[in-house]
Amino acid sequence: MKEKHRRYLVGWQQAFEKAKRKYSKYRIRNMRDAQQQLSKCKDAIPAWIMPLHRVYETIEPSPGMFDIIIVDEASQCGPEALPLMYLAKQLLIVGDDKQISPEAVGVNREQVFRLRDEYLNDFEHADSFSIDNSLFNHGKRRFSSPIVLLEHFRCMPEIIRFSNDLCYQTSPLIPLRQYPPQRLEPLKAVQVSNGYREGSINRVINRPEAEELVKTIICCCGDIRYKDKTMGVITLQGDAQASLIESMLLERLGAEEMHERKLICGKPYSFQGDERNVIFISMVAASNERKCCCKPRKRPGMAFLFCSSK
Repeated sequence: MKEKHRRYLVGWQQAFEKAKRKYSKYRIRNMRDAQQQLSKCKDAIPAWIMPLHRVYETIEPSPGMFDIIIVDEASQCGPEALPLMYLAKQLLIVGDDKQISPEAVGVNREQVFRLRDEYLNDFEHADSFSIDNSLFNHGKRRFSSPIVLLEHFRCMPEIIRFSNDLCYQTSPLIPLRQYPPQRLEPLKAVQVSNGYREGSINRVINRPEAEELVKTIICCCGDIRYKDKTMGVITLQGDAQASLIESMLLERLGAEEMHERKLICGKPYSFQGDERNVIFISMVAASNERKCCCKPRKRPGMAFLFCSSK
């Protein structure tokens, strides 16, 4: 690294620190200064690693400015990732269309269709430019001969078998993880016979299911076999069930224990790119109103599935 590169890199760091102050009236000006500094020193750094939004905040875009861009978790990158094709000479897209897709909650689809018809009417495959279409889907349509993952080393074989049966029947993953003879049960389904679903849309909850799940978590935290194991709770319908379970855990288990266990409650999106030793899944669905529309990501070492429907 030459001295001029070092100076511009330090200048970028200083300008970016100022630009991170959200409520500063000079934030845009500081961000522009950071972009200018970065454009002068980017060639001195062999690899830049950053989230997608940070790319656009910190560079001055030009065609093919990077030799190669590797996009991880591309199945969750929506239309905002398309400019990467402009910035890269080569693009490596890594993802899985069997996992969760980009969120587009509250976006007016009719307006999107109107804008697409107005500005992209002469584009080939214009229908692919939708708000819920991922960069991975664009790559799958435009590039042939993908390299498919054949092995999996994170989860227990039973969980991989569940994923293979559900999603990967034509190219099943080979589980590589080894386990001792006296291991914990890797996959367990719990039926809450008295469960019922109440509420609507994203405010739907299942109180008996939440009660049973919280009791199980507290029991596991007191079990020596679960010592030092991280945990998470995924709810498959709306946000209300996750909030209900979290409030019950704060009251009965305590914030300190939850912090030590990295125990958070949320939708599948909350755990994207993250891992836990044990995942508890609340289906929320019940026999009084059957509905289960989401699928969790299959990455935990163990999983408890709570459902009130048979």
